[in-house]
Amino acid sequence: MTLDIVCNFRKCRRSLSSQAWVTTCSHAFCVEHGKSEFRHNAENSLTCPACGNELRDKFDVIQADLKPSETFKSIVLAGLKPDTIMDVAMRAMSFWSYQIEQETLYQETLAKHSKEKLQCLEEASTINMKKLHAELEGCKRKITTLQTEFNKKRKQTEELNAKKAIPVIVMSLWIFLN
Repeated sequence: MTLDIVCNFRKCRRSLSSQAWVTTCSHAFCVEHGKSEFRHNAENSLTCPACGNELRDKFDVIQADLKPSETFKSIVLAGLKPDTIMDVAMRAMSFWSYQIEQETLYQETLAKHSKEKLQCLEEASTINMKKLHAELEGCKRKITTLQTEFNKKRKQTEELNAKKAIPVIVMSLWIFLN
């Protein structure tokens, strides 16, 4: 699995797969942010937006083709001594390693913050669940109390109706007999 490096401009993090601006301080930027950040000013002094290092020399920042042609690959280091080729390769590997390390640290920090946020949400959820459970238990007790009260009132009503029914029956019998 090959990882892409990402734009080191704060809040961009766009994957860099074809073109990038790269610096001697081992930072990489998308074309959009590279163009806006590395416009040469009158003094020809630039600053890396990721770390603040001054980029004074002509080759301290360049626009790199991240998908070079086969022809370019076969000619770019041609004629150089093996120790120079190895030095260039080591620096390129060091750049790549630094980028991957920084991305790993960023992702770990992001994961840590996400876990902390999740833990806070879980704690808030637990508190809310306890409150809702207590409220539910209170409602159940109130229902039980109201049911008991209702049953008492119904019994009283039945008793009153029974007492009223006796005089009505007696009166009905008296009318019937007379």
